[in-house]
Amino acid sequence: MARKFVNEVELRECLGISKVTVESYIDKGCPHTVKNNRRTFELNRVERWRQRFIKKLEPNTGYNDEKLSIAKLKRQKLEIELEERRGELVNREHVNRFLFTMSRQTRDAFLSLADRLAGPVSAEENQHTNHKLITDECRRILEDLAKIIENWKDDD
Repeated sequence: MARKFVNEVELRECLGISKVTVESYIDKGCPHTVKNNRRTFELNRVERWRQRFIKKLEPNTGYNDEKLSIAKLKRQKLEIELEERRGELVNREHVNRFLFTMSRQTRDAFLSLADRLAGPVSAEENQHTNHKLITDECRRILEDLAKIIENWKDDD
């Protein structure tokens, strides 16, 4: 998993712990950085520290391992929810619908290219002018496609 940095509130949400617990963790050596009086935590480092810390408190217990597994799953779920709120994740169905619509419009534009250009191309004898007509029309189709993509990014 990529390095994920969170603030104190997000850390509490991801780990399902209270502000007092965060303070206690910090007092006991939980890794963090302070910049402009704000704490930042790297989730993976905190999770590794937390596993070692909890094992020191309750060594050799199956219960402890289960507790850590559940905490890790909760953290992963909350990380996903956090990424979703931040807009780092997108709805799969939304993307599929967008790609289908975009592909259909692009396909239709290219399929109708011959119909749109048959008259102007047949009326023109100059090969350079015909090439320019076709190139300009292809460019227009691709620019429309780029606008659709840009509008979709702005909608999200």
